[in-house]
Amino acid sequence: MGNFVNFTPSDSEYGISVDLRYDAVAFYIVNLKSKDILTAGNTRYGDDMISSLNNAIKACCDDYLIEEDEIKTYAVCGSEENLSLFTSTEKGASLFGIEERASNLGLYGNKSATVFVSPCSENGISGDMISVLSYFDFDNAPDNSLFIDFAEFTQCVFKKPDEIISMRIDSPIMETKGISSGTIAESGAIHQAEIKPDGTIKYSTRNNVVASGIFVTGLIDIITVNLKKGIISEDKKVEGGKIPLLDEKELLQSDIDLFFKNAEELSAMFTSICDGVIPNVYLSGCYGTQFNPENLINSGILPASFASAEISVIANASGLGMIKCLYDDNEKDKMISLSEKIK
Repeated sequence: MGNFVNFTPSDSEYGISVDLRYDAVAFYIVNLKSKDILTAGNTRYGDDMISSLNNAIKACCDDYLIEEDEIKTYAVCGSEENLSLFTSTEKGASLFGIEERASNLGLYGNKSATVFVSPCSENGISGDMISVLSYFDFDNAPDNSLFIDFAEFTQCVFKKPDEIISMRIDSPIMETKGISSGTIAESGAIHQAEIKPDGTIKYSTRNNVVASGIFVTGLIDIITVNLKKGIISEDKKVEGGKIPLLDEKELLQSDIDLFFKNAEELSAMFTSICDGVIPNVYLSGCYGTQFNPENLINSGILPASFASAEISVIANASGLGMIKCLYDDNEKDKMISLSEKIK
């Protein structure tokens, strides 16, 4: 593929890999000569994604005495929705590995710096998922490999012997949308539940502070341990209509009903795409890497048949895939080719 700028990296030339997540941006500053990651950063963004990203990147660059003109290239991945916002294009527009100038997007750095935007597939499989698959060398993965990305929506890509197929579905339980005490992964979010040796249930919050609500990992744990204890019955009901948690937070019967409705939809998607095959399962995404696979099965999100599957977690593969794009055009071409194969 063509490039806007050809240059020989030196010690004073850097690239930035950017991962646009649900409500935050993660990035890595990379030395283009040594290919080493110099530092990592992240920031939440509001209405102005670019300004938030620029401020966070500039703060990191100031810490490491990196001049603006030394930023030579970007590689950016994310959902189609976030990439559309980032590039100011309409949702649904073709985002097959486009390249832009940093100056056209208003990004911090050398004004002639290139910005490679990860491709999305025609049916909406996101750029960060494509980056994961490329980094994992999906074309050479074993047949019947199922990659699942749990984020603000859930998407999966299944490699059959003769084709690559995909599905995606909105999954409100991944954000605890509709859950009465739902919250995001901030301090105070209930993010873990476990059965202690004495048989009691222990609930934990992020940073061990007063509970502010339930994060998705905690929700799945809560459902699982309460099923195991019989507090949630086989017909998915709870006596008294609620489960007391921490600091007057509780899980209502309506929350439990919503959870199992969404879990059933997700499980049906995974069952459908695999069509009776027990796959090798790989979990990724900002939520997927945090889940206990056994709890995903026991809570009904993954089909019961997956209990005999080999399940692996791939951490941070989207970011690492985009880092490689900073200095390897072949990686960009590989991502574009892969996005075009997914049906």
